[in-house]
Amino acid sequence: MKYVALIIVGTLCLASGFLTPLKYDSKVLSSLSLRRSSVNVPFCTSLKSATLPPPSSSKVKVSPSKSTDKSQDFVFGLSDDLVREKGRKTLVLEGDDLTTKPYQIILVWGTFLVQFLLSLSSLSTISSSHPLLSLPLTLTTLLLTYALSDLGSGIFHWSVDNYGNGSTPILGNIIAAFQGHHTAPWTITERGFENNVHKLCYPFGVALPLLSYLLGLRGIGLLSLTTFCFFEIMSQELHKWTHQTPKDTSSVINWLQKYNFVLSRRSHNKHHTMPFSGNYCIVNGWNNGWLDRSGFFRRLEKMVWEWKGVESNSWKLDGELKERTLRGEFRQEV
Repeated sequence: MKYVALIIVGTLCLASGFLTPLKYDSKVLSSLSLRRSSVNVPFCTSLKSATLPPPSSSKVKVSPSKSTDKSQDFVFGLSDDLVREKGRKTLVLEGDDLTTKPYQIILVWGTFLVQFLLSLSSLSTISSSHPLLSLPLTLTTLLLTYALSDLGSGIFHWSVDNYGNGSTPILGNIIAAFQGHHTAPWTITERGFENNVHKLCYPFGVALPLLSYLLGLRGIGLLSLTTFCFFEIMSQELHKWTHQTPKDTSSVINWLQKYNFVLSRRSHNKHHTMPFSGNYCIVNGWNNGWLDRSGFFRRLEKMVWEWKGVESNSWKLDGELKERTLRGEFRQEV
C-alpha cells in the first residue's frame, strides 16, 4: 500500500508540473470602473478582464504601479472602496483562463482517488477495532469533521483575503484568485468543476493525509483528516453555487442551501459587502455567526498587527474598523 501510494503521489506531482505559472508584475489596472474615491490603490498582479459570454478580445490598459502605503499585499481593487459595474463581468489573472485543462482533471480526480482509498482504509480499521460501534463512530466523525472543515475554510479564507498577494510563495495563485474574486465575483460561475477547485488540491491534496498514513495514522484520525481535506477542496465549488442563480443550480443544491446543509446564498452575500470583514466560512456557514459575534478574526488581525505590524486588507478598506479593533472593540454584528 505504501509503494502504491508513493507512485500515485509521483503521478500527481508530474501532472501538476504542467501548470503554467501565472505571471505577476508590478502593474495596476487603470481602466476598470471599480471606484468610489479618486485615490487609486495599485494591484500587485496583472489582471485581464473579459465579459462572458461572448468573450471579449479587448485588453485592459495597465500603468506602472507606484509605491504607496497600501500597495504592499493589496490586491482587492483599485480604490479605497469597490463599486462593481452592473452586469456579470468576469476577471481572470494573466496566464489563467476559465477552460478546464487535462492536468486539472488528473490532479483533482487523482487527489480524490487517494483520499477515497485512505478513507476506505480508515473505515476498515474502525470496523475491525470497534465492530459494534463502527457505524455511530463513523457518522459522528464525519459530522464533526464537516463542521470543523467549515471553520477551517473560514480561517483559510480570512488569511488569503487579508494577507499576501500574487507574488507570495506557494499560495500566491490562490491568494490572487481569492482577492480578485471581490472585484468580479461572477467569474467563478464560468469555471468548470476541475478548473474551479484544482488550486486547493495543492494545500489540501494528498500530501498531508498520505504522509500521516505513512507515519502511522489510522482509524478515526485518518478518516477525519482525509474528510477535512476533501471538504476544504470542495469548499470552492460550494462557494460557486452561492454565486449561481437558483435556475443555474439543481433542485437538490437549492434544497441543501435552503436548509443550510451547505453554504447558502443569503449567508455568503453578507461577505460581499465592504470591507469583506466577515462571513468567511464557505463550506456550510455554520461557524460564521459565532466567529463574527465573538470578534474572532478581529482578534487575529490585532495579533498579526502587534506581531508583524501588517494591516489586514479589511483595515485598509475601512479605517474605522482598524480603529475599533485596536481599541479592543472586536464584536461584529451579523
